[in-house]
Amino acid sequence: QSDGGDHFIAATRVFAPLSASIGYKRSLTSQWYSQLNVSFTQRPPTYYELFADGLHHATENYEKGNVNNAMERALTVDWGVKYKLGEEKFGLNLYLTEFSNYLTLKPSAVCLGTPCYEYSGVKARLYGFELEGKKVLFKTTESGLWMGTYKADYTFGEDVSNSAPLPRIAPMRLTLGLAYQQASFSAALDVLHAFSQNRYNDNKGPTAGYTFYGASISNRIFS
Repeated sequence: QSDGGDHFIAATRVFAPLSASIGYKRSLTSQWYSQLNVSFTQRPPTYYELFADGLHHATENYEKGNVNNAMERALTVDWGVKYKLGEEKFGLNLYLTEFSNYLTLKPSAVCLGTPCYEYSGVKARLYGFELEGKKVLFKTTESGLWMGTYKADYTFGEDVSNSAPLPRIAPMRLTLGLAYQQASFSAALDVLHAFSQNRYNDNKGPTAGYTFYGASISNRIFS
């Protein structure tokens, strides 16, 4: 940990995090069920959230830790509904997390001519959804079938003390794919599109969206 000059001092932090959760699952039909979970979690700060003091070359920001940072503390409620019938699946999950202490990068003074950010705790709220599923399109043989796959996720994060966006929150992402499966062989094509992120709280500005194309082939040798 820097003493503010050209010297560093030794520092040690010890944490004893706790977590607890409770859930309830209910069958709606033979294929559908819903689930509700409530959890309380604590996360100790990482070494860089405590002791960082230098330039992060990936972001070109000067990042500083704080040896006095406390553990993250969060209460999460999530509800989901799922469906399964043979190879077909569907799942939707909604979540809300309230942080009494969320470790985030907050703008600080300019350090060595570059923007400076310090890890510090704030009250924060994150909520969003996750969606995933696959649908059988048609069968080619008794064991061969084509399936359409889809996936989407979105997270909204804010510092509730000033309604400012939390930095480095992923934008909404959507994936569509086509998969073939026969016995132990499978192949897939998919397209992932990440939308632009216009909610930011740093000097980098909005992040442009992008599209990623993927392909895979696999064959299971051992059952």
